[in-house]
Amino acid sequence: GAVWDRRFRLTGPGAPGAVIGALGAEAAGLRGLAPALPAAALAALPAIRRERVLVAVPALLYPDAAVSARFALIFAPAGGPVAGMGAAGRGGHSMPGSPPPCVGVAGAMRP
Repeated sequence: GAVWDRRFRLTGPGAPGAVIGALGAEAAGLRGLAPALPAAALAALPAIRRERVLVAVPALLYPDAAVSARFALIFAPAGGPVAGMGAAGRGGHSMPGSPPPCVGVAGAMRP
């Protein structure tokens, strides 16, 4: 149930010592996984690291679906659904363009 960036609620089992943060500069190396996504949006995706090493980017199913499933999350903005989303967006939903809930971290979390 941990929340990162006031938008993503973690639901998967995660892994000890895992930390969530923005993908940042490492997005350039993963551009091929989401060529239609703007660079700024790609860099802002939640990424999982352990000891500063990139472990997973669940929204991109990186490195694979099995690892990404350990870090399941839902997009659940603190202020509620984005304007115009209506009732369908209430209660959390997966990130636009991503598979159903696929990202999350348990254990050592840092906002």
